[in-house]
Amino acid sequence: MKHKEVFAKTLRVLVTCAVSFGVPFLAECREQISLPLKQGWNLVALPLQPTNTAIICVVAPITNVLEAVWTYDNGRWYGYNPSVPGLNDLKTMEIGKAYWIKVRQDCVLPIVGTKIENLPTTNIEFELKPGWNLVGYTASQPQDPSIVLAPIAHVLSSAQTFVGTNWIQYPNFTSLSTSNNLVNPYQGLWLFVTTNARFTAPNFKVKVVDATTGKPIGKAVVTIDGIEASVEIGQNGDFIIPGIPDNTNQLVTVIAENFAPIVMSINPFQSSNPSGGSGTDGQPPSQLNIALSPLPAPNHFQIFCPQNGSLWIKE
Repeated sequence: MKHKEVFAKTLRVLVTCAVSFGVPFLAECREQISLPLKQGWNLVALPLQPTNTAIICVVAPITNVLEAVWTYDNGRWYGYNPSVPGLNDLKTMEIGKAYWIKVRQDCVLPIVGTKIENLPTTNIEFELKPGWNLVGYTASQPQDPSIVLAPIAHVLSSAQTFVGTNWIQYPNFTSLSTSNNLVNPYQGLWLFVTTNARFTAPNFKVKVVDATTGKPIGKAVVTIDGIEASVEIGQNGDFIIPGIPDNTNQLVTVIAENFAPIVMSINPFQSSNPSGGSGTDGQPPSQLNIALSPLPAPNHFQIFCPQNGSLWIKE
């Protein structure tokens, strides 16, 4: 009988969220991602912007095992406890923010909503204050902490996360780390900064086109520090990559903004579509490694090609 009562209560919450709040969404953009939670405390970030951000709706599927949800913003804690609704001051849960979620047993929290790249704005920017700040890592690919934290490395004293029952410190965030010391998708991060700063949560689209025709390349694999992604990478802005002729090491022009310094390997492949792609069937694809570094002025950046020493600066 107890299980039936819990199910009925959860069902009523879900129906209330769907009918009473009436938040519109684009059906073609709505997705569902399952967020695994371990018994005890979990430090997580939401992988999607919930269709309804009201916390009672977001956590409804795990109401029967949920003990508490907390977040930290601008020097203050905000909490939600389903057993004491009158005392809750945490009202919503959103993509980009990080949350401490405590559950009584292992469970899965399904999040239904919209990916960051399908939102009206694809930049989630945090105003960091001196001291500790709690932010979310929303990218769908693991990433080296030196890349994630590069924009604030000059003011960052400590970066930590919590996995299982262990605190994980990123002491080498200003240099390349080992492959097992990555920032994983949907983790929450504690950042200690010495002064006011801005931090952008990474998770943005990559657009690969032929610079001559403007048409999409049939297939391109982008690798950043050994992490391969064909659709999304943990950088800001759209990357427009021209087709690379066979057996050449030409400079690749990348158009982007607000990104951290990275090393990118680009492997073009022959497209089955005659209008797109580069290379010749039966021939191994060319590979080009480029180092990207932003310039001080907004929207300015430079590209250096190690193979031939070329440097291209966008004014």
